[in-house]
Amino acid sequence: MKITLTELEIRFALNCVYETQKNVRDKGLVDPTNGTYQQKWGHQTMGAFGEIALHKALGLYYDGNVNTFKKFSDLPFKIQVRTTNYNDGFLTLYDTDQKDHYFFLITGEIPTLTIRGSILCKNGISIAKVKEPPEVRSKIYTVQQNQLEPFKLKEVQIYMAEQLIKRLKNEN
Repeated sequence: MKITLTELEIRFALNCVYETQKNVRDKGLVDPTNGTYQQKWGHQTMGAFGEIALHKALGLYYDGNVNTFKKFSDLPFKIQVRTTNYNDGFLTLYDTDQKDHYFFLITGEIPTLTIRGSILCKNGISIAKVKEPPEVRSKIYTVQQNQLEPFKLKEVQIYMAEQLIKRLKNEN
């Protein structure tokens, strides 16, 4: 599924990344993203674009949270987003990722991105190629696009509705 971001959505993503980087710097935190300062900004910016695209596809409000430290999922109900500007790119998973979260791969270049598909983290790790580069915080698992479940909007919406019902039942 292709999603085209508006100029306003692109500007919003850039502002969200700026605020995230400012918070990291102001709090003296270490950004876990590997690479140079410019690479970190590029990585965070692509992530924000991907999150906005998936929110938009699902008809959800995007609050601007670029979740650098993975305390929460990118979207409600254990949904994570990984974005690359390579159209033939793969989904990257890490040992530190939550095994019960669904990870969506989004590819492309601004303004048009493509939702390629998703996979439950534990299933992705079980079929992925493993990389163990030096000086990296955890193993890297790469899942090819043809190993992902194709994006089906209605199925994702049903999953989210079921999760909401479970949450509401637990609150009562």
